[in-house]
Amino acid sequence: MSDLVQLMTQTLKLDSKESCEDLPVLNPVPEFRLHGKYRDTLIRRLVEVLRADVIQGLGIQLLEQVYDLLEEEEDELEREARLREHMGDKYTTYSVKARQLKFFEENVNF
Repeated sequence: MSDLVQLMTQTLKLDSKESCEDLPVLNPVPEFRLHGKYRDTLIRRLVEVLRADVIQGLGIQLLEQVYDLLEEEEDELEREARLREHMGDKYTTYSVKARQLKFFEENVNF
């Protein structure tokens, strides 16, 4: 334990220039980019899987009610309380998923 403390103390006392000079400079790797067509397909599939999961868990009618609550209620605390009331036990599992699905449906153009 004392060795660890000594090593940490030494590290803190090092000058930042000294510690950086010893490190080898790595060449940056070009960023991996998905082709736009494949990226869109991947996003579409993810949204479809998310939609299927939410509809299976909540049902279409409850999902529509959740969407309405997300649009209507301005006060965040009141919105959460009403969502808990409507969703019941499913709130913890599906509240975030329903928000994500609503976001994707409103903001992603396929």
